[in-house]
Amino acid sequence: MVYAFFIQSVLDQTFESDANASPTILFSIFYKQPDASPDLKSKRCEVVAIEVQKQSKFLWESANAIPQDKTLSSIPDFSQHSLQGPLEPFRGSQKNIIDGAFQIGDELHPTQPPDLFDGSKSVLWKQVQTVAYVLICDEGENRLLAAHFIQLFIKAIDDQFKKPSASAYPREFLVRAEEFLVLLHTFLPNGQLLFISPPLIKHLRKEAESLLLSKP
Repeated sequence: MVYAFFIQSVLDQTFESDANASPTILFSIFYKQPDASPDLKSKRCEVVAIEVQKQSKFLWESANAIPQDKTLSSIPDFSQHSLQGPLEPFRGSQKNIIDGAFQIGDELHPTQPPDLFDGSKSVLWKQVQTVAYVLICDEGENRLLAAHFIQLFIKAIDDQFKKPSASAYPREFLVRAEEFLVLLHTFLPNGQLLFISPPLIKHLRKEAESLLLSKP
């Protein structure tokens, strides 16, 4: 079961002036947390978002590091590989897709405060340009399904915007939140990850389009 999903800003590492900026939560939704206060939910997002930003910065710097010692040139460059393969351009963009995963809330990965999460959680994230899509799941959730959902959802958003990349326009996540909710509830109903085949993807896309067209 999915615990939470949110979309956050991530530093553009090419601009040194942003080095100390904090991530901004552009969109968020929580599941299975009826008793959690808004402040607690906000704190949970903040802790995860900061960790995502740290990992993004590390991966970006590793991928763009230039060895100063010629003796290091023969060492394989593992920084060019993410969880799902080598970093690749997104629809011709000069910026790369970066993704990762980590655990949080267990004994090896404690949080402050220690009881911020009710047990260990798995976090999967994918960054496109300066926006990261973050999924927090229960520890036993299928990670392949979770990663597949993030990829499908990014594609659905991209198709909805009819632009080269919705992630290039972070402000749209604030002004078009209703559209994102429709897409999210279609592809992630009540926080339940689905086994989605190509025919089902087409069906869900048409279902989302019908719901969006029915909105006044």
